[in-house]
Amino acid sequence: MKSNFFAKPAAAIFFFFFISSTVVFNQQSLKRDATGIDSKETFHPDLLTGQSRDLGQRYAEAMSDLLDKKSYDEGKIVRAESRLFSNPLDAECVWSAATVSRDNKVYIGLGRHSGTAHLYQYDPVTDVLRDLGDMGVETGENNLNRITQGKIHTKIFEGLDGRIYFATHFGLWYLHAMQSDPLSYPGGHWLYYDPDTDFIKDMGIAVPQQGIITLTMDPERHTLYGLTWPKGQFVTYDISTRKTVNRGRISNWNAVCRTMVVDDEGNVYGSTLENRIFRYNPLTDELGELTSVRIPSGIEARKEHARSTTAKNLWRIAMWDSVEKKIYGIHAGTSMLFEYDPYNGPEGSIKAIGQMCDSRVLGTDKEIPYATLAFTLGLDRNLYYSPVGYPYSYSAEQKPAKTSRLITYDISERKISDLGPILVEDNKRVLELQAAATGPDNTIYFVGAVEENTPVKEFGWKLDSLPYRLRLIIYHPEK
Repeated sequence: MKSNFFAKPAAAIFFFFFISSTVVFNQQSLKRDATGIDSKETFHPDLLTGQSRDLGQRYAEAMSDLLDKKSYDEGKIVRAESRLFSNPLDAECVWSAATVSRDNKVYIGLGRHSGTAHLYQYDPVTDVLRDLGDMGVETGENNLNRITQGKIHTKIFEGLDGRIYFATHFGLWYLHAMQSDPLSYPGGHWLYYDPDTDFIKDMGIAVPQQGIITLTMDPERHTLYGLTWPKGQFVTYDISTRKTVNRGRISNWNAVCRTMVVDDEGNVYGSTLENRIFRYNPLTDELGELTSVRIPSGIEARKEHARSTTAKNLWRIAMWDSVEKKIYGIHAGTSMLFEYDPYNGPEGSIKAIGQMCDSRVLGTDKEIPYATLAFTLGLDRNLYYSPVGYPYSYSAEQKPAKTSRLITYDISERKISDLGPILVEDNKRVLELQAAATGPDNTIYFVGAVEENTPVKEFGWKLDSLPYRLRLIIYHPEK
């Protein structure tokens, strides 16, 4: 039955007055940055949930001075190298899992929804990419006839001890209703890889029947922080004592953020609905939402993403900048790059920078893509990000010209640049990237799907109508 709300004159007048006064209030309280529109006071909660597109449209228009228009030349192409992972039929997906160690080794976690995850290592000196281990084998669960450790869905971290830390998650996410059954999924594991012994060590299950979908690390305190799925519980693991503590639920299943950040003081930050930030203070053991800041957004993602298990009104990817002492992140539903200063006031301050997406979709209200996890900070003070191509559809519509692009933000110059589509050997298109990391020589690594132009049956995976294999993408920024 349709609502008759607007059939009532008094209600309609009240609604119009409320919306008008809200917009006027926010327009009068703007604080300006490079885009001319900014601050936590700008973003009224109603606007953040997509009930008004006016603010997002104004951002798309206002940021034109911030963008490098020359980079929009369609003739400009980003050339990169790639390395093919072994066992292509076992490597279906990647989510966040990439890092580069201090000795310049690249570590990648690949998954398969109906199989088991694998940890890989790439040595750029020898140009060798090798499989370090099958998570079914490493956890001793290959023959349990239960839901498998199908993903390394977390970011990967190097500890001060030189070990590589990560965690596991299940791949059959659509069976999460079974998680209450003890015989379904054993639970996500804390693990590390020791380069000295070349072995993977299982440190045990974090929370029974819960996968670990998000991970961050405080190397100084030798502590791992995780978020579980589907219950969204915040858990800590003390590596020294090997003790896991479940500190309670922070999010619903559809709003578990995919990245958390640790600042220089050891505070942990994450995101939840509606565009809120939560913080954990390990000194006081306090975990809670910040009330005075909201993650800035703009024009929200296309409706096809409604099929996803991830909400749009939270951050998708974020990282700590140890130079600026700030968090840089990208809003999930609008690809809005933001800057959060946690030390500016009791709860910090936040401001929008601009939308990190294909320059051809700026100013539209239907083609803004859902943000990816392919985001890293280069040693050259540039943020590197790869959104999905244009046009793109999560509903598997067959559309042409779907190629991932490379977008940068120069922190020093405060300039966003669209460098163009990414191509690798034989002009193969990069279709989707979902992990990124920076090497000590400023080589930028991405991981994701690259098209293949030989028969599909040789590869086994398709993205929309295109056959693909997962590859490590190697990009050398211009000197």
